Amino acid sequence: MDSQQRVLVTGASSGIGRATTQRLVEQGAKVVGVARRTEKILATGALALRLDVTDSDACGQVVDTAARELGGLDAVVNAAGLTRPGSVRHGNPADWAEMFAVNVTGLLAICQAAIPYLVRSGHGQIINISSMSGHRVLSPRNTVYAATKHAVEAISKGLRKELRDEGVRVTSVAPGYVRDTEIHHSPASPRPGFPAVSTQADRDAAAATGLGLAEFTDLIISILQLPAGVQVQRLEVTSDLQAE
Repeated sequence: MDSQQRVLVTGASSGIGRATTQRLVEQGAKVVGVARRTEKILATGALALRLDVTDSDACGQVVDTAARELGGLDAVVNAAGLTRPGSVRHGNPADWAEMFAVNVTGLLAICQAAIPYLVRSGHGQIINISSMSGHRVLSPRNTVYAATKHAVEAISKGLRKELRDEGVRVTSVAPGYVRDTEIHHSPASPRPGFPAVSTQADRDAAAATGLGLAEFTDLIISILQLPAGVQVQRLEVTSDLQAE
């Protein structure tokens, strides 16, 4: 990896975001990691900035700060995301709003703020961490989460069309279960009078059939290392133990 590559990673305090931040630092890139919790980002050796991606104004300010600290931006990895399991019938509208605020609106705000810097770079990249749920609905309790990831896929396709003549490549990476992440530990908030939704099944499936976090992170790094003029538009990846 180009030791001068300047990368912003969201959701950098845990899971895919933190692992990606760590690997980028190890590869010699200049990295700013952003999240609501910064302590674990600092441990990677990256510059850490506190950010709640649901605050669109703050997203713009933090992207500007990151670009100023790094001397520009060459890539953004949008790894911030969460799930709140629950069917439409029994789910909590507050959970739906939170998922869309983080997984969709937050991603849009980061991309919007970063695009001028990525264009200026001359070889900018955006990697959006999507999900296999971006093209399917695994179960009724994943309906709204899947809707947010379908949106991520649509945003990624639209951005490719918008930015292709300006030298910015856009990739959506859609994993199945990934081990050692916090996303399957996200609590649901059932409405009063409706049953709680357990995420134990998701945790068990991730542990039994999930892709290794290190292997998944290596795929992200490989995309960032692609030569100019080469683009992975969408990558679906699971372990060989996970059924489609």
